[in-house]
Amino acid sequence: MPDFGNFGNQVLDGLAAEQRLTLSDYLEEVVLERGELLAAKGQPVGHVHFPIDALASLFAGGEHEERIEAVSIGRNGLTAPNVVLGDTTALGDTVVQLGGRAWRISTATLLQLSANDSHLRNYLVAHVCLALREIMDVCRSVGRLTITARLARWLARASGSVGSLQLSITHSALAEILAVRRPSVTLGLQMLESYGLIRSTRRSIVVRDLDGLIALGKSNGRALPPDDGQFGTDRQQQEEGDRQQQLAEN
Repeated sequence: MPDFGNFGNQVLDGLAAEQRLTLSDYLEEVVLERGELLAAKGQPVGHVHFPIDALASLFAGGEHEERIEAVSIGRNGLTAPNVVLGDTTALGDTVVQLGGRAWRISTATLLQLSANDSHLRNYLVAHVCLALREIMDVCRSVGRLTITARLARWLARASGSVGSLQLSITHSALAEILAVRRPSVTLGLQMLESYGLIRSTRRSIVVRDLDGLIALGKSNGRALPPDDGQFGTDRQQQEEGDRQQQLAEN
């Protein structure tokens, strides 16, 4: 039985003591592996997961080349949020991007517990609303932000969601998440690294300036680090990088 006072997941930790104690009898701690499929589009959802230090993507679309991340789920959320509304069919593939620990509970058990406890149900529904807000933010970023700004936004959120500045993720995985080509991701990461915001290798990214990533993601590149002469004018570099990204996409 888990320590119901400290699950390590903000959704579970935010429950009232009575609900935390009730859920603790049914929660199982599991280790999620990178690339693991937690739910397949159109298939019944067997378990709802509450990540501790793992991160999963809920994808919209079907095939790999056609899908895009609708929402990322870390320690501040739960997978398959539609289950809370009574829909037990997976809306899209849920794939683990950053391996780690999570709590899980069977879908049937969670539905039964929430049906018997209106406070638990209302609390979980509120978190579904938070997921919807993030999906809307993703839609805005796809339509309005450059690829570099979208990368900054995703990396900042991922770091906060798992509580770590080191993210073990490949360029190919980021390309699938953002629904862009891999060369565009590589160029975007090079730009972020030149600004001193990250350090990037083929399979790992270290966040060096979280506040800088957040600012760049919000401003679409207008809040860039001051030019120190080492990399030339930041604005010119961003415009050139965006031009190359657009050429790579075409």
